[in-house]
Formats: sequence, C-alpha cells, structure tokens
Amino acid sequence: MSSVRPSVVLLVAAALLTGCAGGEEPAAQPSATPSAPPSSSAPAEPGAGGEDLGLAEVDLCALLTEEQLAELGVNDEPMSPPADPDHPSVRECRLPTLHEDSFGLYSLALVPAEDADALVDALGLDSGDGTEIGGLPATTYPAAEGSPEVCAFAVDLAPDQLLLAARMVDGVETTAARTCEEASTAAEYAVEALLDL
Repeated sequence: MSSVRPSVVLLVAAALLTGCAGGEEPAAQPSATPSAPPSSSAPAEPGAGGEDLGLAEVDLCALLTEEQLAELGVNDEPMSPPADPDHPSVRECRLPTLHEDSFGLYSLALVPAEDADALVDALGLDSGDGTEIGGLPATTYPAAEGSPEVCAFAVDLAPDQLLLAARMVDGVETTAARTCEEASTAAEYAVEALLDL
C-alpha cells in the first residue's frame, strides 16, 4: 500500500460524506437514502430515543465546550457546511484537527433516519454493531485495521432522527482502535449536550 493512499482515502471519504455541489462549498451529505441502522427493540423512554428533543434549531458547532474540543484535539474553528438543497434536513458541523503528524476532522450531523445508511456507506464503512452512547441506542461502524482512517456512531436520538458522529483522520499514529475511541468520545460529548438542551 502506498503512503499516499490513507490521505487520498480520507479526502475522498470527507468529500463523499459532505457531497459536492457544482464547484461550490461542499454540501451536507450524499444523495442516496437507504434505510436507517437498527436500534434497540426496547420500548422507547423519554430522553432515550423515544421523544422529540426539539433539535430543529440546534447549533451543532456550539455543542461542545472549549475543554472538550481541546481534549479531542480540535485546533481550528468548527464550521457548518451549507445544506444540500436535496437534503435540507441534514445538518453537520465539522471540527478540524490539524497537527504536525496527522490531520483530520470530526463530523457531527443530525440526520433523518432514512439518510443514515447513505452517509455511513459514503464513509466506506461496512457492518454496524449495536451499542449505547450516553444511554441511548446506537450503532457503531468500526474502522478496520487495514483502513483505520474512519469510524462512526449513529445514535438514536428521537423518532426518525439520529446523531451521526464520525472521526476521519490520517497520520502516523492512526489505528482503528484509536479512531473509534475518538469518535466515541465525540459522540458521548454531543449526546450529553443534546440531552441537556
């Protein structure tokens, strides 16, 4: 495998996650809309993916504290790409991590359930496993050792709405375990903030 491949994979994954619209700023997601990832079969409880949390006006880029951003290694201003006119209900915030030995980003996106699999597919991730993030049902899409650059978690926030928290990174210290640990931490912080709104 050439040393350029991880960088190319990361850039392609980021472009696919956010889509591109005619040479303008990247859009918020790809256009395919398969079914949502599986969630817990337990009865829904308030605050556990069972009630509408009123997330329509949430500023994803303001969810995390300065301390949390520093712990995640975010060292540039969070940014929200323009919404894709074909999928205006998907909203995303990108949190850049640019360091001497690595570069990457976290992506926090509020996603209608029907769009979640399309975003995960665009990241090149395969099967998902059931888990919990912040006490809510979630699906983890782990990075593979052969391609450790991307890991994502889809958290069941409310009826038909998910938080997709992804970590995309390239660097000499990149491992599948580390990428998923970082994605999990970002997902935990975001869920905690969303439930406290």
